[in-house]
Amino acid sequence: MTDIADTSADLLMRESAVNAARSTSSMCDRQFADMIQRELGRLSLIPMADTKEKMSRLNLAVAALQSKISTIANADSVVRMRPDCKAEVVRILDDYCTRTGLGQSAIDEAMAVYNDVSNATQ
Repeated sequence: MTDIADTSADLLMRESAVNAARSTSSMCDRQFADMIQRELGRLSLIPMADTKEKMSRLNLAVAALQSKISTIANADSVVRMRPDCKAEVVRILDDYCTRTGLGQSAIDEAMAVYNDVSNATQ
């Protein structure tokens, strides 16, 4: 049986994530904005959280999405200062986004990706 409170919390979390993603992507270069939108699309693949276990999975997915959005937005800022490094930064982000999905690994690897992007622009 679906708990109305769980359903409301699910919808609120998804709406918040969508709004944050759209807001951030609107400030990014088209290629980085497309990455954010692609990651946002993964969120829609997660089933409705109608149990505590599913809500826990959704919480993790939203945290991973936020981590990826932050990482992509940071890379966009770096590339604005060093446009000559864009191809390498895009390659790093594509690899990160493809490998990690919306799970714990996206959160765990975010700092390493920040470092990789920073190193690519030095």
